[in-house]
Amino acid sequence: MARGPELRRGRGRCVGQPSEGTFSRIPIWFALLVGVAAGIPNLAPKDPRQRRDIRLGDVLVCVPDKANSGIVHYDLGKDTEAGFLLNGRQAETPAIVRAAIGNIRLTKKKPYKKGNEFARCLDAFLQADEDDTFQCPSQDTDQLFTSSVDMTAPPTPIPREPRDETERTRVWYGNIGSGNSMMRNARRRDELRDTYDLIGLEMEAAGITNTLPTGVVRGVCDYGDGQKNKDWQPYAAAVAAVYAKGILSTINPKVAQIQRG
Repeated sequence: MARGPELRRGRGRCVGQPSEGTFSRIPIWFALLVGVAAGIPNLAPKDPRQRRDIRLGDVLVCVPDKANSGIVHYDLGKDTEAGFLLNGRQAETPAIVRAAIGNIRLTKKKPYKKGNEFARCLDAFLQADEDDTFQCPSQDTDQLFTSSVDMTAPPTPIPREPRDETERTRVWYGNIGSGNSMMRNARRRDELRDTYDLIGLEMEAAGITNTLPTGVVRGVCDYGDGQKNKDWQPYAAAVAAVYAKGILSTINPKVAQIQRG
């Protein structure tokens, strides 16, 4: 159900373009792009209010700000004397999805804290996970390394206090970078973070958001530094799916209200 040559750049373009068959005539209100991404912590920002201790297993939710639409296609642009200039602007998250995210932010300050709604939903899913595929790995395996200008210097782990296990997963809202290749360079990752105020990096949204009205939710499975660890991918996907379910649950009453007229 996709066409090839004329599709937009971005790894998600193949699923983002409907065919000329029946699917193309179905009105699509909104879509959710749910999966995993690299998180970008910022432990020592110039403004202490911008400190983000993003960790593996956290959730990243794309929300626009005044400067960006929420998705930043950071490798599509041109080099100029003033620096690298991005081409165009990605479409924003659909209004109904933004409203649902805003409702969750307002009414569920710590949605994954033990006993809260998202935590209960996640626990029910993990209890049904018979082969333990989606269980949360130990915090001991969550290691963030230094990024150094000296490429010959070996990366060293950054010490961080373990989180309270009753709130292992946290949610971060902001801009997410989308590119055509996997990020494996911590220094380049941090440059992108500081330039575009990013909370994460992924490879699909830029190819979809201008074709389908899409909200983007990602679970953090690595730090984009080349220290890739697939152990966190299942749990990261699970927490992202729980947040997406929360969006749908928040939207559903509005749909019923519209249908009643």
